[in-house]
Amino acid sequence: MGVALADYVATLTGGFWRSTAWAPIADESTIANVAAAIAVGLNEESFSREFEAIVTYQPQVELRDLEDLRVSVVPGGSDIVRVTRAHQYERLTVEIGLQQRVETDAEIGRLMRLGDEILAWIERTRTFADARVIDVAKAPQYSAEHITIRACTVLITVSLIAELGE
Repeated sequence: MGVALADYVATLTGGFWRSTAWAPIADESTIANVAAAIAVGLNEESFSREFEAIVTYQPQVELRDLEDLRVSVVPGGSDIVRVTRAHQYERLTVEIGLQQRVETDAEIGRLMRLGDEILAWIERTRTFADARVIDVAKAPQYSAEHITIRACTVLITVSLIAELGE
């Protein structure tokens, strides 16, 4: 990591980040590798509910597919930021969607608690495929369609940075 980027990451993360061993997927973009690393990490971790996280670029589901908990890791946008003439980094966004058909407020509460667990895990892990977490947020998603079909979606948005070669 270049000095300028290291200083910037230290400012954003309070000086804390952890390097993890991750073998990038050949011929994939940085954002695809980061999303894959997050999905693998989610699947390897133990949470209060069992699930299989999948990477998808089009997280469209049918109601019948929401009887079981669905966890989608969606590669989002990215942009390039130049820190100095010699150093630049890529800002990345990955969204994690937790979706399930629910019948009671208690079921919604359990889904929100799982979101809290995942958010805390991301904060502890901090690094995915050489990209460092700089921000993470969680929010329930409400829409008219969700109310009529009794579906709940919790969206976790992860913002990361990755150093680019010179």
